[in-house]
Amino acid sequence: PAPRLGEDQPLDEAAVTYVFDALALSAGSQRALFGAAFTHPLVWRRDRWENGRAGERRTVNAGLALGGQRDAISYPACDALTIPRHVSAKLVTTYASTTRHTAAAGAMRLLARALPFVPRAASELLAPYASPDTDYTRTQLAVIAQVRRGFSAAQVVVRGHDMYRTTAAIAAWIARVIAKRGAGPTGMLAPGELLRAAPALREIASVAGLTIEPSFGS
Repeated sequence: PAPRLGEDQPLDEAAVTYVFDALALSAGSQRALFGAAFTHPLVWRRDRWENGRAGERRTVNAGLALGGQRDAISYPACDALTIPRHVSAKLVTTYASTTRHTAAAGAMRLLARALPFVPRAASELLAPYASPDTDYTRTQLAVIAQVRRGFSAAQVVVRGHDMYRTTAAIAAWIARVIAKRGAGPTGMLAPGELLRAAPALREIASVAGLTIEPSFGS
């Protein structure tokens, strides 16, 4: 495998937060969410993966369109698996925010802390439902990636609409890239091991209708 970026000066922290407004989920996505809700989030800590703390809170600024400052809670997404494969970091965590209302966010945080102690078989009792006329285009989304090393910090925010259209556009673009490429790494790979991040993100943004807002760091 290729050497990881920043091996000589690892990031102190990398955190990815998924922010949604008017979130509409298909029945399949609801099933996946029910299953994930009964588990601890995975985090990367120095040199290993381990269970994180369910309901861990983080505050992010999602911008005016998504309600400004919002509470997010730890979420079992894949970033803790993929980021350490190509970027050296002491801590990698993932969060999600599905509401801009403080009281609702607090209730979800308490629920998230309790669910890992409930038998996972209980998720089978939850019945997903998606109305045939569900408007998935109403969903606004943002992915906020924040990194910190010492007293320096930076972030990138990617914004878009309609999670399913966005996912389809990304999958189609990556499939074309893989089909056209020559010799290269094979097997289970993180996106950063296969693609050059900056140009790939710009091209994906153009085909998926996303906007990218980088910060200048501090």
